[in-house]
Amino acid sequence: MVQGAMRRTVVAIAVTVGALSVVSWAPSADGTTAVQPRAGFGSNWTVYHQDALGSGVDPSGTSLSPPTAAWASPTLDGQIYGEPLVYNGLVYVATENDTVYALAANTGAVQWSNHLSTPVPSGDLPCGDISPSVGITSTPVIDPSRNEIFVVADELSGASNASHHLMGLDLSTGATLLDTVVDPAGSTPLAQLQRAGLALDAGRVLVGFGGNDGDCGSYHGWLVGVPEGGGAQSTFEVAAASGDSQGAIWMGGAAPVVDGSNNIWLATGNSAFHSSSDSYDDSDGVIELSSGLAVEQYFAPSSWYSDNGSDLDLGSSSPALMGNGLLLQIGKSHIAYVVSQASPGGVGGQAASQGSYCSSDVAGGSAVSGDVVYSPCLSGVVMSTVTPGSPPTLSRGWQTSTGSGGAPIVAGGLVWTIDHNNGMLYGLDPSTGSATYVLSIGAVANHFPTPTVADGLLLAASSTQVHAFAGPGGTPPPPPPPPVATPVPPVWGSVASYVVGQPDGQPSVFVEGAGGSLWNYWYANGTWLSSELTGGGLASGPVVMLQQDGEPSVFFAGAGGSLWNYWYVNGTWDTAEIAAGGVSSGPVVVPQTNGAPSVFVEGPGNSLLNYWYIPSSGIWGSGTSGPRGSTFSAPAVLTQADADGAPSVFVQGPGNSLLNFWYIPNLGTWGSATSAPQGSVYSSPAVLPQPGAGEAPSVLVEGPGNSLLNFWYVPAGGGWGAATSAPRGSVFSSPAVLPQPGAGDSPSVFVQGPGNSLLNFWYVPAGGYWGAGTVAPQGSAAGTPGATTQPDGAPSVFFPGPAASLWNYWYVNGAWDGAEPSLP
Repeated sequence: MVQGAMRRTVVAIAVTVGALSVVSWAPSADGTTAVQPRAGFGSNWTVYHQDALGSGVDPSGTSLSPPTAAWASPTLDGQIYGEPLVYNGLVYVATENDTVYALAANTGAVQWSNHLSTPVPSGDLPCGDISPSVGITSTPVIDPSRNEIFVVADELSGASNASHHLMGLDLSTGATLLDTVVDPAGSTPLAQLQRAGLALDAGRVLVGFGGNDGDCGSYHGWLVGVPEGGGAQSTFEVAAASGDSQGAIWMGGAAPVVDGSNNIWLATGNSAFHSSSDSYDDSDGVIELSSGLAVEQYFAPSSWYSDNGSDLDLGSSSPALMGNGLLLQIGKSHIAYVVSQASPGGVGGQAASQGSYCSSDVAGGSAVSGDVVYSPCLSGVVMSTVTPGSPPTLSRGWQTSTGSGGAPIVAGGLVWTIDHNNGMLYGLDPSTGSATYVLSIGAVANHFPTPTVADGLLLAASSTQVHAFAGPGGTPPPPPPPPVATPVPPVWGSVASYVVGQPDGQPSVFVEGAGGSLWNYWYANGTWLSSELTGGGLASGPVVMLQQDGEPSVFFAGAGGSLWNYWYVNGTWDTAEIAAGGVSSGPVVVPQTNGAPSVFVEGPGNSLLNYWYIPSSGIWGSGTSGPRGSTFSAPAVLTQADADGAPSVFVQGPGNSLLNFWYIPNLGTWGSATSAPQGSVYSSPAVLPQPGAGEAPSVLVEGPGNSLLNFWYVPAGGGWGAATSAPRGSVFSSPAVLPQPGAGDSPSVFVQGPGNSLLNFWYVPAGGYWGAGTVAPQGSAAGTPGATTQPDGAPSVFFPGPAASLWNYWYVNGAWDGAEPSLP
């Protein structure tokens, strides 16, 4: 099976045919539908060939007669192989340099871009025809309900290896919401090419894999189903038997087809089984899968094994499903097969067939309008009519004389196709296949290109640009402005920082009371005791750490930007003012290697300030850890295991980014880096060390749309991973996080949820996904929670409740207890 160029020779058409009026026309046997002149503004195109069925038909009725050049995008940073997508006034396109762009549909100007990773140099691959690098090759997919676009990036891993990452990006900002590896266990990433377009099915992203051009290396056809928020993946493998291989799922770049029952249809390539004595292995066929990726039924030609031996992929194109219950499949054998969707018939089970249907290979997605199918025959698009019956009738109509065989779509009363050989975009008369319009877009990198129609525009990608053509309605209105960054609420301190364990393991809680007072509640002998430390003066909630003798030391921001410390010693509380002014947030505290406290706060001009206690002299040192304009939240901090326990601090940075500042002891200075791009962080962060990763940091934040995002440092690659730990609409506070003792110290996160509920999300290492549950019902939680670990290792969570109460929920005997306020 070859996924690269299928060579042919045509004469490039250099003449623009006179425009015919096709704005309003009557229905005909070609299957098109009458349209009236419309601008089509506001329509979207979110998946390969427009919809889950891959019909390639624009439902908006956009008028494109005559089409005029509207804009060409700036030259992008790599070659374009996928189809442009459109949503909410933006055009999305990805490059082989692993960069995703959002362009304004009215002008083509770049609204945002996100360079996700380093692509794989083509010289590192065992074969192939994409050069100079392989990055994002497939067409992405958009989920409007999540305001998220998904792409698969082929990333350089180490000196000369690769890994395929499914990335989810916020549609408005480009912020990374998901980053998860999708290479199936046992696969060889350098030998696998992710060519098929992405699709969505039942909350999962469908990712198809095949091999590079040349059928080299050890590859298999795979379909991987990945939960949109990350988690346990399901897989379907072609040619899975011992000694078998190949069987690509590539379909000329088309996406798997998802029907109304959420079943998945795809076509597969040739495998290593070439003998009539071999058992059928799901290669060279049309396969129907359940949403769980189990085989439901299939069709394969009776010549499947000999087709395999001659590289005659049936799966060079995607199945063309029609509303009449039939499908049409044509591949490299040039034989057209009509198959019943209800009963595909297995090997040799076609309902009808016709040989020599096309003089060259058929590659990519078809356009389907009623009983009419426009097939991407590389020597020129072919129009066919499939009529139900016993047996059904397959009538071959015209083949375009233009020679353009790019995957066609139907829009504005015409059939549109791109000829990658001459860089021309053709608008074909659906009755005859003759060219009504010929538009030049320049050299095309993709061997199986396909155009897009949405938001009143006809869009086509050349090698490194997107070209837009408008109909008589002109260009669309500007896209809506990006969302304004949500101000971070006054959440003081870091994770669980107002709760500590007493020497007996029972909790001791410090809270701000009425009038800026400071209160301590502690559990002893089965009851709660309390004490007021000060009657006023708090300008933030308190944070607390344990001194070396196990007694608490409390820090808070005071009046006039001051910073205060209260510590328990010899049965009483002592106090000191650390700083008289300049403090703009609540503090966070971490012990130094000598056990003395080191405190971080947001300082003047959104700087990051550090105060540390020097026991030998009994004074506080101070310094700036992050410059002005860097810090827009209370910080979070942990100690670096690989740097003698020196602090590593995380803050919300400019534009809702995530910044990291870390102390370098041998240089006596601070390093800094961006851990997550702008548009990612909408709360103060929480951080804890990752188990099994050298205690590298894992950071949790409230993300776009009230989601929960997790960013973690990958020491081996020196970069940051990212994933959505909880969906949009679930997080309304900064998170509190604890390690799970029974799950390898993986994180367990607590947040204020919808309707003032308290939610818990926890990572399940064995399955690679996040669990979720409700700790306290709606109406319970009025603010950010804090958490501590009980003596048995189970969590105990504290949070402000209604009417200025303080509530405690604790996990016991497999359930949450504490439905009544424990502390008035």
